Amino acid sequence: MYTLNDIKNYSRVYGWISLFLVPLRYIQSKIFVYKQEIILYKSLQKIPIENKELKDFVFRKAFSKDLEKLKEIKPNTELFKKWLENESLFIIALKNNKIVGYTCVEFYPQKPIDRVLKLQQNEAWGRDAFILPEYRNKGIYSIMFSLVTNLAKEKNLSKIYGSVDVKNLKSLKIHKKFGSKVIGRYIYLKLLVFEKIWYMELENGKKE
Repeated sequence: MYTLNDIKNYSRVYGWISLFLVPLRYIQSKIFVYKQEIILYKSLQKIPIENKELKDFVFRKAFSKDLEKLKEIKPNTELFKKWLENESLFIIALKNNKIVGYTCVEFYPQKPIDRVLKLQQNEAWGRDAFILPEYRNKGIYSIMFSLVTNLAKEKNLSKIYGSVDVKNLKSLKIHKKFGSKVIGRYIYLKLLVFEKIWYMELENGKKE
C-alpha cells in the first residue's frame, strides 16, 4: 500500500501522466509486451578507472538502511531489496543526505534476455541506472560507473553486459562513451500466453 507521500514523490520524479498510466501499463504488460533492445558489453580490462570527486555529493554502496530514502525515487522498493539480498553491486549518490541517483550490476541477466545470453562466472549484468532529472549532466553517472566498475574488478569480473532500447540513442551514446561495444540486438514479443524472443548477433560484435 502506497502512502500519499509515496505518490507525491513518484509524480515529482516521473510526472503525473506517468503516475496515471501505471495501472494501464500493468494491465497492458499482462496482455501484450514488445521490446526491441541493443545488447552491449564492457571489457573491464580495457576501461581506465578515474577517481573523480564531485563537491557536495557522496557516493557509496547501498545498505538496507537506505531503503526508506530510496522510496523517494521509487515507492516500490522490492527491486532494491532484491539487489541487496543478492549482494549485487549497488551504488547510490547522495546530496545533503538525499539519494539523487543509483546504479546496479547483477550477476545474471534479467528476463527475457537470460534465455539468449548465458553469462560466465566472471561476467555480470548492468541492471539499471537512474539520476533525478534535476541532477543530470553533472558527472554523477561517471562517478557511479567508476565505483561500480572498481567493485566488479575487485570481484574478478571481466565483463559487464547491458541492454538499451533501440530508440534510446542518448543512453546508447553514453554507454559507448564508457567503452561499451554492441554485440547484437533482440526482439521480444508476448501476447497473452505466447512468448517469443529473436536474438541477432552482429558479425563484428562477437565477444573478445
